Amino acid sequence: MNLFQKKMDRLTDLTSVVKTLKAGLLKKNPANPELKMWTLSDLDKKSSGWQEVEDDCNNAKSRFPKGYQGVKHRNLARTDYIEEKVEIIDPKDFST
Repeated sequence: MNLFQKKMDRLTDLTSVVKTLKAGLLKKNPANPELKMWTLSDLDKKSSGWQEVEDDCNNAKSRFPKGYQGVKHRNLARTDYIEEKVEIIDPKDFST
């Protein structure tokens, strides 16, 4: 697996996204160190791009008869999502 793929995997890993969003709540903004990167209320709002897609789908009934049917917006920084991983142990790992 190359470095690019590893970075992309981290972006699509929900736990990583939640951690990144929560870290940004505490991290200072390099452009204005008096502010944080973002606030919870910033993340509560849909981005303009997200809203535009929803509006386009809802207004194009000929192409999308049911309107927008995609992922519903939610603030992942308010999520207590923790991915649990279970290691499966092979019986041959134990001595008999």
